[in-house]
Amino acid sequence: MAAKPCPSCGALKGITKLSSIMQKSEETELMARLAAPMNPQRSVKNLSSRDFLLFVGLASVMTVFMLALQNRSMPAIIIYGIFMLFFIAGAVRLFLNYWRTRKVAEALTPAWREAALIWNRLYYCRAEDLVFDPRTNQTARPDEYHQVLLHYPPLLPGINAPKEKPTR
Repeated sequence: MAAKPCPSCGALKGITKLSSIMQKSEETELMARLAAPMNPQRSVKNLSSRDFLLFVGLASVMTVFMLALQNRSMPAIIIYGIFMLFFIAGAVRLFLNYWRTRKVAEALTPAWREAALIWNRLYYCRAEDLVFDPRTNQTARPDEYHQVLLHYPPLLPGINAPKEKPTR
């Protein structure tokens, strides 16, 4: 597809489609500045082996706690009771984080799909250091084009959108 002229300077030279820049491995700094919006579903991780070990540990501690109750050893009951509270708190925290991450990802997915469609048609002008949409002739600096041109991540009531990682 032929390059579109920059709406700011009108130049055709130095205009590159963002998707083409992502394929050139020698432009890593520019690639980081112009990266496509991240799929929110990638932030949702399935429960891991560490999580499985947490539940095995919880079951073990509960078994030992029950044995301590049968022996009626007060120091053992207190110690194992404290361990059990830590394991239960860890399990609850794990499931709350998993549930919240999934909720945010599901809320952001429609906006991400729209942003990905827009990103695929964006161009970059090297002379002006601008990203522009040839369909709307809107322009933005590379540092702010996610919010200006893609409107991503959106502000969702009741959910804090994940913050972007700072690029160096």
